[in-house]
Amino acid sequence: MHRSHFPFLPIILSLLFFACEPTTQQQENPPQTDSTDLPLDTVAADPSLSDEATAAQEAIVARLRQYYDDLENKQLDESQYFAPVVEVFYSQKNQSREKIGQIIRSGFENIIERKITMDERSYRFSQSGDQYVLEFEGFTRIRRKGENGEKTESFNNRFVFNSDYQIIEYGPALQAKNMERMAAPQEAAVADISRFLQALSELDFEQADSYIHPELKLRFITRPGAYDVIYELTSLKEVIEFSTWMKDAFQAMDCEIALEAMPQYDCEDFSKEGCFLDEVKEFDRLVSNMQALSEAELNSFTQGQMNDAVEVQQAVQLQFANTSQTTAMFFGNIDGKWYLLIIDKALYDCSA
Repeated sequence: MHRSHFPFLPIILSLLFFACEPTTQQQENPPQTDSTDLPLDTVAADPSLSDEATAAQEAIVARLRQYYDDLENKQLDESQYFAPVVEVFYSQKNQSREKIGQIIRSGFENIIERKITMDERSYRFSQSGDQYVLEFEGFTRIRRKGENGEKTESFNNRFVFNSDYQIIEYGPALQAKNMERMAAPQEAAVADISRFLQALSELDFEQADSYIHPELKLRFITRPGAYDVIYELTSLKEVIEFSTWMKDAFQAMDCEIALEAMPQYDCEDFSKEGCFLDEVKEFDRLVSNMQALSEAELNSFTQGQMNDAVEVQQAVQLQFANTSQTTAMFFGNIDGKWYLLIIDKALYDCSA
């Protein structure tokens, strides 16, 4: 059995700053949408909507019009429009509304003038539980610094609002469709991962260990002191050998999985409670820390160890989180079978 460990240093994620104009493509001439300049309170009623849904749509459209007016005037109070935690904002996930406000205002400086027009004929409104979804098309006439003349750019946006009519998701409608298609791996994995969690909660290590890849093995990340330590293991029993308290965590691991974005954690509370499964876009927790430790001359690694870490990282596809146990797990599908690649107790550990 091979075991290796090394300190883990927190990863600093770079925030993608971009101008938050609702645009997707440029046009030489403005679209012919005369009706878009009508007052928003004249939106034709959709006979398929209930009176409650119709009232919600009217309130949401009015709020969006005010939001776009604020963007045109280069002023924004994000607390008037966004929920405290915004689950999706373009490529960002689970960001505070204060951070979203910073991102939006960062684009004001390069804009000289703009006018945003919503096409009320394109509204697609729906309700799911206590959430409301509005998709619509429109265009923006905009003049930017360093550009000659005014440009007209079209957009097709999708907003999701909570019951207080606060924005919890914001981005292009196409992005939402792509995200729905990408949900397929999570859906396919739920049954396998649920069976694994049940075996783990019953301490059935023979069954649970069948989810450890024989070549990639299992990485267990924990924080016993000032630094994170990563163990390379071949059995879940070994996790308990290194951290006896993980036995209780394992026994409480069986739960109903929600296919949702990961919750935020502020070192005291999660933004939502439960068990969640979501796609991992990028994963570099192993290699980046090995490189940092090597550069700081705190540890050294063979090229074989680096290659193994790269292979594990490339195999990671899904992240599972159980908030009651402050535990994250990372899974990958290899040759048609889902494997547990990493158990991460340090991810939600804010201790020194």
